[in-house]
Amino acid sequence: MLFRSKIDQLLTFLGIAGFIASSLLAPQIFPNAAVDLSVPRQAIHQQGSDYLESHMRLAKAAESENTSKTEEAPAKLDLSTYQWVQQFGHDRSGSIYLQRTLGIPETKQLTQSAHLPLYYWSLRWFQPSEQEEFRTAFSPAGEVISFDHLIPEAAPG
Repeated sequence: MLFRSKIDQLLTFLGIAGFIASSLLAPQIFPNAAVDLSVPRQAIHQQGSDYLESHMRLAKAAESENTSKTEEAPAKLDLSTYQWVQQFGHDRSGSIYLQRTLGIPETKQLTQSAHLPLYYWSLRWFQPSEQEEFRTAFSPAGEVISFDHLIPEAAPG
């Protein structure tokens, strides 16, 4: 006999029912399940590389404009010499605060309508044993959230 008693049958039924209910209700119960990741990881990395190159080109152009009036083209940032790391993260404390004060459905609606950066892609370009590094953050939809350029303390300016 497959089931030894009524208790085994009841536990099996409750387990299957719980699995089905959690699968159907996951987006309403777990806000992380409702995050739209329609922009793939590779596209976010390409957007980050493009943003970084254009940002650094503009910064070098402004720097050369301020230092000399010669028409020298700014050097292009060579990202091939840098290692990079990409990860998906979220603002845990902000998410918990909103969920406790507004509730999960309202937090999910506010996050989507107001484009709150509770969830983000973080990208970092660095060279080992060098202080200079670049960091960008993008929303799951591919919008720029932040940019940081860390430079050595001994650098001019």
